Amino acid sequence: MVKTITFHKNITYIGTEKGAYILKKWETTAIKINNINNIKINTINVLNKNVYFGSDDGVYILKNRETTATKIKNINTQYVNGITVNNQIYFSTFDGIYFLTDDETTATKINGLDYVSVHLLEIDKNHNVYFATNQGLYVLKNGETTATKINGIDENVWTIEIINNDIYFGTDFGAYVLKMTKQIQNK
Repeated sequence: MVKTITFHKNITYIGTEKGAYILKKWETTAIKINNINNIKINTINVLNKNVYFGSDDGVYILKNRETTATKIKNINTQYVNGITVNNQIYFSTFDGIYFLTDDETTATKINGLDYVSVHLLEIDKNHNVYFATNQGLYVLKNGETTATKINGIDENVWTIEIINNDIYFGTDFGAYVLKMTKQIQNK
C-alpha cells in the first residue's frame, strides 16, 4: 500500500507500508531503496540533494540520488513527520521535536516540546522558529535548543503568519497577533 508520494526534479519518491522506492523519469519500474526494509514510510521530504524518509522506525536520509539510505542518529521512535524550512528539516515525533541541518546524519532534539504535536512552523527574519502545536504556540530562539511556550495560548494553534516580524496565528478559539516591539536605544 502506498502511503506517500513526493515529486522532485523528474524523480518520484514513493513511501509504502514495506519500504521506499525511486521511480525515475520515463521509467516504468521503481527501484527499491536499500536499508529501509519492511518499514512503513509516513512522510518524504526533499531538501537540496537529499531525501528524508520519516518512518515507523525513525528517519532515513538518501543522499545525492543514491539507492542506499542511512539511518539518522538520535531519532528512534515510531511515527515521524517531517517539515522542511530554509536549510533545516524538523521532525515531529511521539517523543518530541528534532532538527537536522542539511547533509547531517545526527539529529538534535529541541527541549521543551516533548509530547506535543506540531502542526506547522514558521521562521522570522531573526531566525527564531515558531511552532504551532496542539498545546499552544512555542518559540525556539535563534541559537538555542530549548523552546519556550508563549503564555496564555493553551489550545490548538493551526496557522502562523509572520508579517513585519509580528506573529499572527489562528487557534480553535480565534485569531491573535503577537506584536514584536523594537527596542529603541538612546545615543
